Parts: sequence; C-alpha cells; structure tokens
Amino acid sequence: MAFKNKHSLRISNFTVILYLKTKLGCESKYAITIQLPNPPCTVQVQFSAERMGPKKVQFNSSLSATVNDSIVSRTWKFGDNTSLAGNQVKPVKEYPIQGAYTVCLKVKTTNGCEAEACKPVILQDSK
Repeated sequence: MAFKNKHSLRISNFTVILYLKTKLGCESKYAITIQLPNPPCTVQVQFSAERMGPKKVQFNSSLSATVNDSIVSRTWKFGDNTSLAGNQVKPVKEYPIQGAYTVCLKVKTTNGCEAEACKPVILQDSK
C-alpha cells in the first residue's frame, strides 16, 4: 500500500499589543505581530476491500485516523475511471467487468491535512 501525505506548513498570525499608562496620564502602546505554525498534519489512511460477489466489493476506511483532528472528506478512486466524493466510510462498488484495479482513497481533515493510500483490488474467478 502506498501512502502520500501532503503536509503544507500553515502559519497563524497574531498581533500582541502592550498598552502602558503612567500615574501622570502618559500613554504609550507597542504592537508586534508574531507567527506561530499550526500543529503538523498527522493523518493515516487505511482501507480494506471485501469481495461481495464476482464484480462487487465493499470498501471500509474506518481504520483511517487522525490525531487532534477529524476527517471531513473521503474521495474514492475505484481504478475504472469512476470516483466517489463525499465522506463515505464504507462504500460498495459494482465493477463493470472482472479484472485488476488500483483503488485510491484520499482524505482531508478539518485542519487541511491531506493523505492518500492506494492498493490493488483483483476481481477474478478462482480456479
């Protein structure tokens, strides 16, 4: 299974302002902008494929996980030029013919992390 993680460094800007006022009424302020990186992306994509019939497969991505984040999007590419967008954890796919397919699952998280896993799915009669 191949994994590809896209870890883009996201920066959050904060402005800190210090106000000073003396007993005699003199006022002064000082402002500075600081940049803090967001936590690193940690998302692991895993899925299984269970054959339900000669050309039918149930996929399951419930083992995909994140740390301090949530998966908000799953895009399935079934290897036959079809795909499924949304956030379906356990889609069922009926293939047009038996054969070998490379299936990929790409996930996105609330914090903008992305990761993808691909693996082969073989549909053929056993002899």
